[in-house]
Amino acid sequence: MAAPEPTPAQHRREYGRRMNRVLDHIDAHLDAPLELAALAELAHFSPFYFHRLFAAWTGETLGAYLQRRRLEAAAQGLTLHPQRSVLQLALAVGFGSGEAFSRAFKLHFGCTPSAWRAGWVRAWGKRRAWARNGASSARPPPACRARSSTSSKRSV
Repeated sequence: MAAPEPTPAQHRREYGRRMNRVLDHIDAHLDAPLELAALAELAHFSPFYFHRLFAAWTGETLGAYLQRRRLEAAAQGLTLHPQRSVLQLALAVGFGSGEAFSRAFKLHFGCTPSAWRAGWVRAWGKRRAWARNGASSARPPPACRARSSTSSKRSV
């Protein structure tokens, strides 16, 4: 007697488990080259099917996702580790040069990494004051303007 066919809900759970394993792996290895074939193998899918599934599941291509996660990790590093240079942070998240990192950072966040670092403390103070004063304006003052997720989608 054969095993019963999995239900669609079971398929979704299994695919979600596999994709989350890949996302966890990506976050743990942002500083290393991440190849489509290796990530597809980790999820037990063919590279072609994995790429299609990844884009459908996350709403962005693998290359765009990797670049966005690397930039977000670097932005966090800029604020949490002011003693580290921009180049050190760029290399720590997998960029090959400071120039490529700065160009991608400015395209994504609307300001240079140095401006992000310098403006973050001031913007944080303004946001705290904004919240304390009853939030009179609709939005808090940003340090830099991040691009919307639809406009920052590019293949890498």
